[in-house]
Amino acid sequence: AVKANPDPVVIQVFSALGTGFDCASENEIKQVLSTGASPDRVIFAHPRKPISSIQLSREVGVRRMTFDSVDELDKLMEYFPDVELVLRIKTDDSHSTTQLSSKFGASLELAMSLLKLVHERQANLIGVSFHVGSNCSSTTPYRKALLDASMIFKEANTRYGMKLSLLNLGGGWPGTDDDLFQKMAVVVTETVNELFDT
Repeated sequence: AVKANPDPVVIQVFSALGTGFDCASENEIKQVLSTGASPDRVIFAHPRKPISSIQLSREVGVRRMTFDSVDELDKLMEYFPDVELVLRIKTDDSHSTTQLSSKFGASLELAMSLLKLVHERQANLIGVSFHVGSNCSSTTPYRKALLDASMIFKEANTRYGMKLSLLNLGGGWPGTDDDLFQKMAVVVTETVNELFDT
């Protein structure tokens, strides 16, 4: 996530290492691409984007974009029909110091409705994303978010024939390699192995 540390030297190093980038604004996209990173290494992950930002992304070839509402889907399909869509879902962020689900993410019910709309409009949905909120202090929200994401993967495949391939775990991770991070890593790894075709 460029927002976490936009220092030009850091971005240049990550670019040279071949890292992918989560961008939340036009400026972040421009910064990443200026290092020589290819557009397919960028996801425009803000769920609410100005039309001008969508148009810029189309011009520079950044195709992966997050959405969480009918309005955003409509906007993306109008201004970037070839977009690769990533559906952001709500999470339980009650264990986090910065809670984002009040602003971003579709409920599971809305997500299922959005799947139907994506299918009807023949849009290209490639995956699901979530963010449990910053400084999450529990493993429970990751387990629940992965369960919800797996239901969307299955519904997309069984009902609409869409084979999703991207699962974006977002943020919320501790900034240190401590016991909590180790527990989160175990829960996430075990849950992904249990629920997803990896």
